[in-house]
Amino acid sequence: MDFKSAYKKFLEGTATPEEIEFVRNELAKARAVNDIDTAIKDNVVFSEKNSEEVKNVVKKTKKKSVLKTICISVATLVVITGAVLGTVFGIAVTSANKTMKYTLDKAREIAVTEVKQRFNLSEAKVTKSEKDFRMVVDLTKSYYIYDIEVNDLKGTDYDVEISSKGHILSITKDYD
Repeated sequence: MDFKSAYKKFLEGTATPEEIEFVRNELAKARAVNDIDTAIKDNVVFSEKNSEEVKNVVKKTKKKSVLKTICISVATLVVITGAVLGTVFGIAVTSANKTMKYTLDKAREIAVTEVKQRFNLSEAKVTKSEKDFRMVVDLTKSYYIYDIEVNDLKGTDYDVEISSKGHILSITKDYD
């Protein structure tokens, strides 16, 4: 049976019961196909909406992931840098401590004695003293320097630098 001619008769009201049944079945099939098509289109639109939401969630997740990676990298770098610097300074300080022959107190005594002898003084006293760390490229040769200020009781100051090994590095007279 031809749908076009049966449908024409259906619309005109001249169709036989078999033609009416045929047209109704064909229309039902067409509605079902249309419903499926509409559902697919609605689902696609729904999926496009979901797709935008998914894209936004993926963007946020990527940003969080990148931020997390950067934070972990920076923290790792800080820890590694701290370990390296700790090792470097540890080696240098340990070496300086091992090679230290004179304490700050002994360096003060040496400074006063040396200033008295060099400048023919009867009296002198320490007015200020500091222990400074000197780190060199060869970490095992790092050392301490004692900066000591000696006063001759007449108001003249003398700056004395002594190594922790007991060597006098410099003596300068301050002419204020």
